Amino acid sequence: MKALLQWTAAGGNPDGYYIYRSPTTSQGVRVGTSTTPNFTDPSVEAGQRYYFSVTAYNAGGESPPSAQDSITVPDDVAPPDAPTGLTVTLGP
Repeated sequence: MKALLQWTAAGGNPDGYYIYRSPTTSQGVRVGTSTTPNFTDPSVEAGQRYYFSVTAYNAGGESPPSAQDSITVPDDVAPPDAPTGLTVTLGP
């Protein structure tokens, strides 16, 4: 599963954005960077809750973090149906 993040671009001529993720409301660890106001986190796991925040950066430094948003990844994904129609034959 993936978490898709979008935000309003920061003022002040940012060079890019740092994306932070945490299992709690702390700022967490940096999981990526982006030069546009969106990011895809491909490493979220079923049954987990994640908190995200974003900072902007440029040559002057890093901004304070955005307000956090969170997502809970559902764990109700059912396994696939069993394959059918299997046959086994003898070869030469």
